[in-house]
Amino acid sequence: MESGKHASVFVHAVLRESLSNYKPESNSPWMFCDRTGDKPITLRWADMILRAAVEKAGLAAKGISTHSTRRSFITKLHRNGTDLYTIKKITPHKDGKALERYVEIDSDRVKGAIAAL
Repeated sequence: MESGKHASVFVHAVLRESLSNYKPESNSPWMFCDRTGDKPITLRWADMILRAAVEKAGLAAKGISTHSTRRSFITKLHRNGTDLYTIKKITPHKDGKALERYVEIDSDRVKGAIAAL
């Protein structure tokens, strides 16, 4: 991304409302910045923050991670009828093959598809 340009991200109205009340401690242009305030936090740091919160909440045994939340998000979109092309637009996936690995299809859905023939 070029310096001075920011990516737009579509968010749910409830999340937008929650984030509108968030006030970062620094004057950084980033909502979630690194320690210097000059750059956004890295995925690795975000993952560490999530894992610490999961541990503190006593949910470590649940296997919650940035990867599992991404998989759950994509699977829920698909189960609710969102087509893969739209999901690809929402997520950072560049190709359908990579995206397909995140979609979990349960056996009832497969049975239902076959029964619909």
